[in-house]
Amino acid sequence: MAFAQIVIESPSMQPTGGEIRNISIHEAMRAISETNSIAMDAFSQPYKKGKRIARTVLSIDDVTITSVVDALRLISPTVIVLEGVALLPLIEPLRYAFPTTKLVVDFHNIEHQLLRDIDKARIPKLLRCLTPVFHRNDWEDAYQADLKAGRLADAIWVCSADDAKCARDMGIKSPIYVVPNPVPKWCEALSVADHGDVFNLLFIGHLGYPPNKEAVRFLARKVFPEVKSVLPETKLIISGRNPGKTMKTLIQRMEEAILIPNPSELLPVYNKSSCLILPIFEGGGTRIKVLEALSVGRPIIATEKAVEGIGLIPDIHYLKAQTSKQFCEQIFRLHENPELGLLLRNNGSEHIAKNYSAAAHYRAVESGLKLLL
Repeated sequence: MAFAQIVIESPSMQPTGGEIRNISIHEAMRAISETNSIAMDAFSQPYKKGKRIARTVLSIDDVTITSVVDALRLISPTVIVLEGVALLPLIEPLRYAFPTTKLVVDFHNIEHQLLRDIDKARIPKLLRCLTPVFHRNDWEDAYQADLKAGRLADAIWVCSADDAKCARDMGIKSPIYVVPNPVPKWCEALSVADHGDVFNLLFIGHLGYPPNKEAVRFLARKVFPEVKSVLPETKLIISGRNPGKTMKTLIQRMEEAILIPNPSELLPVYNKSSCLILPIFEGGGTRIKVLEALSVGRPIIATEKAVEGIGLIPDIHYLKAQTSKQFCEQIFRLHENPELGLLLRNNGSEHIAKNYSAAAHYRAVESGLKLLL
């Protein structure tokens, strides 16, 4: 028995959330049986720019498809896991080449929903009602791609129960199994220092991602000025990949705001902070940063959207806020009540250990594979 995993790109030195998931799934599969990973960027021409069936799907040329099939023939896999709906063009050729092999599509997100949210986040709020006029066809193409991937697969894996329900509501009849996102390994190996008397706020995430850019603007314009008026010593730390020129300028103009771009390590970033602030209003999928913060003991103040699919309960695992006023109130509440912070940390750590530890992730992958064998 052998397994194969197909990913879009080889892991980078600083893995993204998607890459962290891919790596963890590969390790869990390898613990069960021999597993080979094939990265599309390993080929000289992994895909060519051209017409795609959807913006969420790669345009993969015939030469590359043949190369992938040839590589898999050397493995003769029992199960092939395709990491993402973007690899949809591979499914039918793989089905033809390996008729008895089980094909799994790992939905990192429900892609048509994520695309819709990203498109909305790119447009000023006053004009968002017009977004469907420009993107209706794109969203329908992405919906059909999700649906086709689900119908062609022998099973699909999703990140959360919410995503599983969405897939079922779409009419996908293939078996659907929840494989939660894992906590990054560095969180399990290291502990974050106590922040002492300093009370600093942290936002962390990819700073080129439209929903995160909107979140930073929200903090800069609607939350942090009010916080500073009451807690003048408090700093706002913003950290993440690829901040653009506009983002850098916005942060530079904010008094007591600190930008930590492209951090090579996240432990020092969390060490500077007292809590994680996540005013996310669009976007999809469970968020690795939430799992990181819970794992290393930083309380979280967030919208429902920011923590969706992770099973968190307000005032038990995190503090819920949906407006700028609520964010300020929860920040002041946490600052004034250290016992509340301790409760959130303890409950968060317990939730992580039960549902998102390496052992829990491995069990989920093992169960998902056993359903196919």
